[in-house]
Amino acid sequence: MDLTANDKTRVLQYITEYCQGIYRARTRTEIAKDTYVLQDYGDKVDSAVRRVREIISELVQEGHCILSSNEGVYMTDNPDEIERVAKRILSDAARTREHGEKLMAMALRIRQKPQMTI
Repeated sequence: MDLTANDKTRVLQYITEYCQGIYRARTRTEIAKDTYVLQDYGDKVDSAVRRVREIISELVQEGHCILSSNEGVYMTDNPDEIERVAKRILSDAARTREHGEKLMAMALRIRQKPQMTI
């Protein structure tokens, strides 16, 4: 199903009005229910939440400052908060990369270890 302008408009208006700042964050499920995206999917929550995630992703690509946290999705124009989230994302990426490199090294060591035959 393609993103419709109507869904995007409803989600953007909702986030702009009700999700200003981390203390007013809403979950994607709440956004799906409150913007009627869930209703469009016949109450299939997973599909509606996936749809909201797609819409938010597209809105971010268009330049809207929509962030997410454990509390949910929110907008902010606070540069300190934006920097904090960016640093967290970059740190997570570095940890993920480091973990991946350790796993690759482990796999290489296992491949190079002489196999014992019985």
